[in-house]
Amino acid sequence: MPTLTIDGKEVSVPKGTSVLEAAKTIKIHIPHYCYHPALSVVGNCRMCLVKIEGIPKLQTACSTPVADNMKVITTSDEVHKAQHGVMEFLLINHPLDCPVCDQGGECDLQDYSYGYGQGKSRYEFPKQTFAERNLGPAIKLNMNRCIRCTRCVRFCAEVRGKAELDFFYRGQHSELGTFDNEDLSGSLQGNLVDICPVGALTSKDYRFKARPWEIKSYQSICPFCEKGCSTSLHVKWRTNELLRTVPRYNPHVNGYWMCDHGRFEFHRLLEGDRCRGISVRSDGDLKAATREEAYAQVYEAARRTKQRDGGAAFFGLGSPHGSNEDNYMLWRFMRDAFGASQFGLNDAEDLGAAEDYPGFQIPPCKAPNIDGARDAGIRESGCGYAGLKNAIAKGEIKALFALAGNRVSDLKSELHVLGKLELLVVFELQPSPLSPYATVLLPAAAWSESDGTFTNMQGRVQRFEKAMEPPGACLPQWQWLVEIGRRFGLQGYEALKHAEDVFRQMSFEVEALSGLTYGTLGDRGALRTPEREVVTL
Repeated sequence: MPTLTIDGKEVSVPKGTSVLEAAKTIKIHIPHYCYHPALSVVGNCRMCLVKIEGIPKLQTACSTPVADNMKVITTSDEVHKAQHGVMEFLLINHPLDCPVCDQGGECDLQDYSYGYGQGKSRYEFPKQTFAERNLGPAIKLNMNRCIRCTRCVRFCAEVRGKAELDFFYRGQHSELGTFDNEDLSGSLQGNLVDICPVGALTSKDYRFKARPWEIKSYQSICPFCEKGCSTSLHVKWRTNELLRTVPRYNPHVNGYWMCDHGRFEFHRLLEGDRCRGISVRSDGDLKAATREEAYAQVYEAARRTKQRDGGAAFFGLGSPHGSNEDNYMLWRFMRDAFGASQFGLNDAEDLGAAEDYPGFQIPPCKAPNIDGARDAGIRESGCGYAGLKNAIAKGEIKALFALAGNRVSDLKSELHVLGKLELLVVFELQPSPLSPYATVLLPAAAWSESDGTFTNMQGRVQRFEKAMEPPGACLPQWQWLVEIGRRFGLQGYEALKHAEDVFRQMSFEVEALSGLTYGTLGDRGALRTPEREVVTL
C-alpha cells in the first residue's frame, strides 16, 4: 500500500485511493462539494484543491490518486487563497436565503462560507435569479441556490439509470432541468435532496416543518420491505412527531440510498386511522376498556377454552411486519400459557413489483421480517395459516391471537368465520379486517415507537431504536404479551422489561440467533448464514 504524508501525518492506504479519501482516514477534512463517494468523480467545484510537493499547480484532492512518498499540504496560504476565490465565485449569485432555506443549519455552503470564505464580496451587479419550480411530486427546485456541482445529474445517470436531469445554457445562465420539462420518475427521487450540498433541491414533504436544532435523530431500520435499509428517524422533540426518514450509510445493505416508499410511507402508517385505545367486546359490541379489564377477559376466556379443549384449540398468527421480539413473545406465550403448537405466518399480500435500478434494487416483498418471524418460532405448524379458515369453521380452533400487520388474505372472502371463535385477541396498529371480529383489541406501537430487531432478506439481524412515545394506550406487541403472561402467572416474565431482555431470551432458544447480543447488532447488523453460522460485522 502506498504511504504518504498529509499535513505532516503519515498514512498508508490501498492503491487507487484518492487524496481526499486518504485524508478522511486520519480525520483531516478537505472541503468539497461535487465529490460523493458513491458517484463518479468530476472535480468541477474546485473546492478540494491541495498542494502536492513537486507539482507546481494545486491539484483536486478528489481526483488525484495517492502515490508512495507523496507529500500533501491542505493548509498553506496558496490553498487558502484558492478556497477563498472559489467561495467568492460560488456566492456571487447565491441569495441570502439562510433564514428561510430548509437547508439552513445543515448546509455545506453555509458552513464553508464561515470556514473558508472571505466574509465579503466584491460583486456589485444585480444577482441572477430564477423562478422556483417543481421537479416532480417529491422535489422543489430553487435554482438561485444551486452551485452546479452536478451531483444530482450524476445520480440520475449512474444510480437511477436514467439521465433525466441536466444543465441547460451556459455560464451564470445555466439552469438545472428535465428534458421537455417532464416530471422526474422512479422511486429514488428523495435521494436527490440528500445529496444536494445546498438548498437547491428540497423535499416538499419536509419543507418549512422544522430546523435542525429542533430535531433529534434516532437510528432505525426501514420497515417497508425485506431489504431492511439502515435509516435515521428525525423527530421533532417538542411535538413527538416524526418529520422525515433519511438513509443511514450501510455498505452491506443499502449503501447511501433508500427508496421513496420507505422515505414517505411513514405518514400513512403513523398519521392514518391509528388504534389508540383498548377495546373489549361487551353485549356484542367493541367498547373502550382499561388494561385490567382486557387482561381479565383474555384470562377468563382462555382458561375456559384450555380446560375444555386443551392447547390444540389455540392458534398464534404471527406477522412478517412485527419485530423478532414481537413474534418470539407470541410463540413463547402461546407455548407457556396453553401448550399451543399451532402457528401460521401470512405473507400472501406482501408481494409487489420489484424495482431494479443500476445502483439500487427494491425487492418485491414489502414485509420487513418474514425470515425473522420464522426464526423466532412462527413456522407453519398444525393446520398452518392455509388451513386456519377450515379449522375455525370445524370448531377445531377456538382461540386466535393475531399480531398487527396481518392481511388475512385467505380469509378475506369468508371473514364471518371468525365469528365462530370464542376468543380473538388482535394486536393492531391500524384497523384491519380482523378488528371488527376481535374479542379484545390491543393497540400496538409502531416500529418508531419501540426498540427491537428485524431480520432482512440477507439474514442480517439489525436493531432499531425507539424514537418517539406511542400515542394513547399503545404498547409494543411483545410488551402486551409479557404483561398478559404475568397475569397468567408465567415464570420468567417479570424479568422481561426491555426489548433487549426479550432478545437475550430469544438468543438462548432460537438456534439461528444463538450467540447474538444487542452488542453485535450495530449499524451494519449481524449476519447469520443459511448454515446458521453467525458472522459479527
